[in-house]
Amino acid sequence: MREFSMRPEILAFDPYKPGLTIEEIKSRYGLTNVIKLASNENPLGTSPIVQKVLARHADRVFRYPQNHSPKLTAELAAYHEVPEQCIVAGNGSDELIDMLIRMRCVAGQDNVICYSNAFSMYRLTAKLCGVEYREVPRDENFGLPLAGLAEAADANTRMVFVTSPDNPTGLAAGVEELSVLAGACRKTVCSLWTRPTSTSSGRPSPTPRYRPSINSKTSWCCAPSPKPTDWPDCASATGSCLRSLRTACAARESPSP
Repeated sequence: MREFSMRPEILAFDPYKPGLTIEEIKSRYGLTNVIKLASNENPLGTSPIVQKVLARHADRVFRYPQNHSPKLTAELAAYHEVPEQCIVAGNGSDELIDMLIRMRCVAGQDNVICYSNAFSMYRLTAKLCGVEYREVPRDENFGLPLAGLAEAADANTRMVFVTSPDNPTGLAAGVEELSVLAGACRKTVCSLWTRPTSTSSGRPSPTPRYRPSINSKTSWCCAPSPKPTDWPDCASATGSCLRSLRTACAARESPSP
């Protein structure tokens, strides 16, 4: 039998372990009523308004959607008071993480940085793309090691990931803290500040309205410069590159007619 070879990075992967579904929890623990608070899911269920919209358009789900989701992009841009070119609607954060690493990093040369006990897709996607993943340990109170992130960066660092509010601690980094981190990193570093839509933290959101969102589930702010006035221009360029990359991937992966 012919041997099927794979890259060493793939062979070294640990299987991804997603959270259990409600059905799996009921079966495993013999429960009848389960309220799931994990996986950043809404425990209240699907909004009745969303259910009505889905039902109204159910007969059209066999069609490909419009490329780049222009209606959603326009609505998000208006809500956040930023130009439409600053917005990219992603199919979940995994897609955007993958596209950003492929767009920004050179395999075998560059690195990305995050901290321990963070979203596993940062590490998995970096390894899949052949990019070094550096992990900064947290302290005994599981605080956000922002200073450690800056210290771990070097000339080959291209991205730093910060989740605020953090999952699972609910800790949030303030605007000043994030600005200091962006200023401490080299100008070639893109600081990605992800903000889950859940309100697990009691502190106000550290992301002002004028900063761009490029994902409908998770808000991302891309800041390669410590100057706040440069953020919209950076987001516009990043959004444009992401849209071009997605179009190229879609063209490559779409089945031939």
